[in-house]
Parts: sequence; C-alpha cells; structure tokens
Amino acid sequence: MEGAENPTRNPDGLKLGHAEKSDEINHAICNVPDALFPTVESFIFEADLPVQRCCTIEWAAQSNGDDDSLILISVFRANGEVLLPLEEFSIHPELGSYLYAVSDASTNEEVRHSVIVHFPEEATRIVLRGKTWKGKGAFFTSTPTLTPLNNESVALKNPIRWLQNLDRSANVLVIYTTSGSLLPTVGEPSSRSSRIAFYMAAQGWNVVYVPYSSEEDDFQISGHDRILQISSKNFIRYCDELLAIRPEGKKVFLCSSRADLQALKVQDLFRAASWKIVYEMRDEIEEFQKVSYFQWYRPLFEQRFASHANLILATDKKLLQKLVFCHKSPTLRVLPNAASDYLIDAARSLRTIQNFAENRTERIVGYLGNPIYLWLYWKELVDLAQHKPDVTFQIVSQKLPLNLVMPPNLEYVGDLTDERALESMAHWRVGIVPFARSRLTHTLVSHKAYDYVSLGVQILSTPLSDVMDMPGMHIYRDTEGLEKVLEDALSFIPTDNFYEKCEQYLLKNTWQNRLNNFSEEVEGLFR
Repeated sequence: MEGAENPTRNPDGLKLGHAEKSDEINHAICNVPDALFPTVESFIFEADLPVQRCCTIEWAAQSNGDDDSLILISVFRANGEVLLPLEEFSIHPELGSYLYAVSDASTNEEVRHSVIVHFPEEATRIVLRGKTWKGKGAFFTSTPTLTPLNNESVALKNPIRWLQNLDRSANVLVIYTTSGSLLPTVGEPSSRSSRIAFYMAAQGWNVVYVPYSSEEDDFQISGHDRILQISSKNFIRYCDELLAIRPEGKKVFLCSSRADLQALKVQDLFRAASWKIVYEMRDEIEEFQKVSYFQWYRPLFEQRFASHANLILATDKKLLQKLVFCHKSPTLRVLPNAASDYLIDAARSLRTIQNFAENRTERIVGYLGNPIYLWLYWKELVDLAQHKPDVTFQIVSQKLPLNLVMPPNLEYVGDLTDERALESMAHWRVGIVPFARSRLTHTLVSHKAYDYVSLGVQILSTPLSDVMDMPGMHIYRDTEGLEKVLEDALSFIPTDNFYEKCEQYLLKNTWQNRLNNFSEEVEGLFR
C-alpha cells in the first residue's frame, strides 16, 4: 500500500485476529457510562460522526512500563463498508491506520493525548480498537471523547498532496520560526510570524509555516487554503516535495530567529535550488538561552546562516549591528513591530479630550500584555502599588503570574477580548511596561508600548529599544526613578496636540505598513 510504514517499535510474529462484536464486550465499551477502564486488548470506542468533518479525539492512557500499545482506527460508510485507511496517520499494511496509545511508553504516569482528524465526506462512523504491540500493554484512564471543531478551527489535510498540488508558477514562502502555532485563528494573529503568514497568503503566496511547538500534527488552516502548518518534527520529510516545485515561481525561506542545525541543513538545500534566503532577528536569542530558553542556540549557527542569506531583517538597529560584520551583502533592513490593528480602531474614542475629561479623572495605571515572561519585573510593580495606595493598578491579560501577591489596589480585569477590558482601559491615565533591566531586555521592542499609544495614555518604560520617540513616553532606570515618572505621568493633562501626535505615530506604525514593507523587501529579491 502506498505510504504504508511499519511502527517504529515492530515485534516479529504479530498475529492478527478479527475484533469481537461490540454487543459481546459491552463491559469494555468506553462510551458506556458505568464502564471500567479497560486494558488495551479489550478497549473499543465507537461513535457516530457529527456533521462537521473536522473533529478532535482525546484520550488518556498509562503504560505498564516498557511496552507499546496501538489504537487502530476504522472508519465506516453508512452501509457498513470500511473506508480506506486515513492517510493523516501512520499506516501499517495489515493493521491500517494507527496511533500509539501512549506517546511515551517509558513513563508509568498518565499521558493525555489529543489528535485532530478530518474525515471523508462519506464517513458516518468511527471505531477505535486497542492492540498490544509488545510488553504488558497500556490501560486507559479516561473515557475517549470525539468533539467536532467549529469553523475557526483547523482542517487536517495530507501535506504531501497539498505540496504536490502547487502549480509550477506558485510563489512559496516557508516560515521557520520560534513563534508558536497559528492556532487558534480567532481575532488578530498572535505573533509577528503569524501576521506575515496570513498577510502573504492574502497576497497570493502559498505559505508553509513551521512553528516552534511540540505539536506533531500538520494542518491546513481552515478558511486559509494557501497556508499549511507543518510540525518541526516532520519538516525535513517534506523538503523533497518543496524542492520539487518548478523554478518559475518565487521561492523564499524565511528563518525567524531560529538558526538551529535543521535550519542550516535546509538553507543549503534551498540555496542549491535557487531559493532566496531571509534571516529575521526578532530578539537577542543568546540572552534568552541564558535564562533556559532556546537551548539549541549557537552564535556560530546564527552567523553562518546570516552570512549565506540574501536579506537580513531586524526589529531593532542594535540587533542588526550584531550581524553587520558577518554579512557581505548590503541588504540589511530594520523592520520594527507595530501597533495592534484592533486597538487602533477599537480605542479611537479613547484618544480624545472628551474621554480624558469624562473617564480619566482618577489615578489609574494599567498593564496590558502577557504576564508570564521572565523579563517582566513583577516585584517592582507590586512594591510600587504598595507604596502608592492612592493609585489603582489594573492588569489586562489572559492570566496572572503564579504566586503573585496582590495588594488591594492591584486589580485583575481579564483578557483583552473581555468586554470589560476596553471599558477599564478607557479610565487609564498611564500604561506601564514593567521590564527588568538586563541585556535580555536591551534589544526588546515591546508590543505593549505601541498599544499604549493606541489607548492615548502616558507610558512608563525602562529604556527599551525604539520607544524614545513614542508620544507620552516616560523613561525610568531604577525604582526611585519609576516613582518620580509615575507622578509626572499621572499629573499630565493632554491637549489636542498630544492626541494629534498619537494619531500621526499610529498612522506610520500600523501592521499593515510593516507587512507592506516586508512584502516589498521580499519582492525586491527577485528584481
């Protein structure tokens, strides 16, 4: 069978038998409420498929030690006929489609799993059966579930087929990034790399997106036929298909702050096939490594990749200087981050004298952003709140840092998508960027600072890169300086001139402008 393969941990002499009918082993059907957790050999899960073709299957299992157990997947038509094995999964010539019941057989702890399946239109029912491959076999610790995904979720598609269907004149952009998955696709893209992916796809490019993620599945993003997300684990497997694309179309490999060993290998393959190479520096990865991030990083890898790139982009001039000496081409560009398109529009009424007069009458300081980053100095913010009991501090974020002790005047509002968030931010007079002072933050460009300009508030920040020219910016370098600039910012009374500066700044620093610039730089490689 084409595409068939043996499980990697393959014992000899496997004897296959026909599974028992479900009415003979009702005690082992997991979707019976009072069923016991069965062993792999007795496990069977049956479910009618929903109207939605894309679903998640979730289960939890535990190994008995060094063993391998499989889940065999059968899909049926309404008349009871078995469909061909699903190509998204590994396929055995005799067993058909299969998954490992426990991804890590070396542990004796419960392991939870979730896979996304895109079922054929004619499929009406799925049956999962257990098969011990070797050892004592695993046992299931929860009832499997089959959940349909909504339109904002992803549809799984055979990656090889997607790549093979590209025509000879197709423009292809491969994004190999330290950013995470493109999912979920609700709201604004969550990262710079994902913004580039969606923008270039809208411009007619076919985008292969390789995130820095433990996700092992490959997805075609629902509603975005030109975007394929491939896991890092599978990337090399599909490079042959990428290299087989005819040279008539434009082909670009964008490595975004991820010059690891795999990137170097792929770079050589792509360069030999006349692909254009772009290296993008978003952060000082060497400093991240010192705080246990990105342990794969080696300065020599980065220098080697950059020295063979056609174009180097950086979010900051300081980052770009790091690679000037090792790059022979004059094509080096600074392409900073930008303000949230959502906030520019949603907070338009907040950037007015009227809103300040009606809503910003109290001493309220806000923080907007992800609270988990190691470079945020939360102790300093908590201490500031304790020293300033007459000032209210509010946090808008997906969640709070663990073990954060909050004084009474430090409040958690909720996520930015929460309706209460924008209402609360209408009352903020000041936005704060509580970054630690270190080499790690020396070249960081804070998204928060851009967003605070969108809110029309005064900004407190450590001396981060490229924030000095932002309207309403107040820089502090130590705790004493923070208390002083706080009072200066809280006492500031804006004028129409201030809000006009905000509008002019935002007009120049939109993501639309940044992405247009990116597209122009990429297109310029082919002139």
